[in-house]
Amino acid sequence: MQTDGKRRGVPVHLLVMLACLLVVLSARFAAAAGDDVPRVASPVSDVMASSVPSAAAPTDSAPADSASSDSVTPEAPATEHMPNFGDRPATEGARALYAEAVRVLSQVRSTRYTGSYVVDEDTGRFELNCSGFLSLLLYEVNPSALATVDRSGKHYRPRAEDFHRSILRAGPKGDGTGWLRLERVSDLRPGDVVAWLRPAERSASSATGHVMVALANPRLNPARPGEVLLPVADCTLSPHGDLAAMREAGSPEAETVRGAQSAAESVAESVAGQAPEREPEQAPVPGTSPGLPRPPQVEAPPAIAPGLERGSAAWLAALPRDMREPGIGGVGSGVIGLATDATGHPVAYWWRGGVSRHRLVTSIMLGRLE
Repeated sequence: MQTDGKRRGVPVHLLVMLACLLVVLSARFAAAAGDDVPRVASPVSDVMASSVPSAAAPTDSAPADSASSDSVTPEAPATEHMPNFGDRPATEGARALYAEAVRVLSQVRSTRYTGSYVVDEDTGRFELNCSGFLSLLLYEVNPSALATVDRSGKHYRPRAEDFHRSILRAGPKGDGTGWLRLERVSDLRPGDVVAWLRPAERSASSATGHVMVALANPRLNPARPGEVLLPVADCTLSPHGDLAAMREAGSPEAETVRGAQSAAESVAESVAGQAPEREPEQAPVPGTSPGLPRPPQVEAPPAIAPGLERGSAAWLAALPRDMREPGIGGVGSGVIGLATDATGHPVAYWWRGGVSRHRLVTSIMLGRLE
């Protein structure tokens, strides 16, 4: 064989085969990657339809609830607070505040009432007072409404009297601060705020008043004419009322609650009057001393709270059990009592709803976030 001493080049047909192989492999890798392959644009209607989860078949990646649905209500956590009896917040702001209050109640593991402010959700530690509790909730759901609260004096956080004044100033139509004032107790819904000033009988107290968040619609106490029961979430030094406390104090119960007893016995107890033979010990308002003299008894008015329904047996039985220890207190839920005038405006309160024998007259504001 004759050679010229030069290397021969690669045959052309081999180069063509190599190029075809590279094209095929690159196409397969592109198909596996998926996102790098150009796709035909889908119609806008198809994209919108595929991005909205079906209410009938929720998935983990696309929850079924929607902010545009009025039927969505926050789920109740596994705590001893008021379950949902079909009561719904009146506004989006109130709904957010209610949901946050319920969430915090479910987080509490260690708590006490104090003028300081210590909150550690990782360990469930909440050490604060009533205005600090409401400020904590507002900071999470509506910091702008919290910022508009008119602070009295040089205080880092607003006090109870500041919330009272801001709600009073807002008026029924609001004043651009995010707050509305409710005129009647019957207007209260879950997530609304109750703020009262320190009564004259508690003049020795350093507290300016008290604030709390409603957990349900108010209902008439079937055992005491003129008292409106309201389950609330708050931070307090001493517990509020509950059905167990009513029974322990000897407070007469409604016939609907005492289903195990005869109708004659129930009627006999209701005729016997509202005051038991022994006077139950009254819980102090936060900041007061148990040694202070009791305020003079004020006769409860007749049932003049318009627009309210009577508390049913199921509702009364489901009232939150206030487990807070007197003198230590903290974040929790319980029942207060409210008295109204002939128009339904609140004029006095019973600290322990259904239990306290004396109502305290003071200025009470009912507020709502827009």
